[in-house]
Amino acid sequence: MKYSNSTPLSLLSEQQKLVDEKISELLWLRKFINGRISITKEGLSAEDGRIITETRPEEYYIITEYSGGSEDADIYSAISEHISYCHQNDIYSPYAIGGLIDVTSGPWTDDYNYSYLYTKIEHEDISQSVNVTAVPPRDYITVYSTRGFDPVPGIFDKILEYARSHCLNTGSHFYEDMLLDDMSKNGYDEYTLKISLPVV
Repeated sequence: MKYSNSTPLSLLSEQQKLVDEKISELLWLRKFINGRISITKEGLSAEDGRIITETRPEEYYIITEYSGGSEDADIYSAISEHISYCHQNDIYSPYAIGGLIDVTSGPWTDDYNYSYLYTKIEHEDISQSVNVTAVPPRDYITVYSTRGFDPVPGIFDKILEYARSHCLNTGSHFYEDMLLDDMSKNGYDEYTLKISLPVV
């Protein structure tokens, strides 16, 4: 007969470790789901085409450079590489991958190019192993599109015209955030996007 060398205390310690790991996983999952709920609520309440100004607190981003064109294959490949980079560094964010668009890259037609891709993360998720860009608190000019990507080039012009008419100095890049995608909408033309330009 084979006997275990483990003592009752060591067995209990192992069980305690397993329970602590499960609790940690569940706490992370709850935080992730709460993040998705908040993003979805914003998307569902978005008013298409309306210009608003909003003040955001300090935010943190994982940013990777984008060098492709506007073709879907280039974008998908860059997104895949961005996701791999995040996962290699244990970054799992409830926020969808966003894009930065240079304000000087217009005039825009049906297509537009990204300069960078990004993933927004929370401060407590920052690790030493990954390069994080901290964006200070500031105001943004924001417009939502509840009709997918097609209206976005016109939104760029709309935001810049608003900034000019109100004598506002702006940042160098638009932020394009996806709030509602295939999980809640039927196709690209029903996605809800948030286009923002910082005021500096």
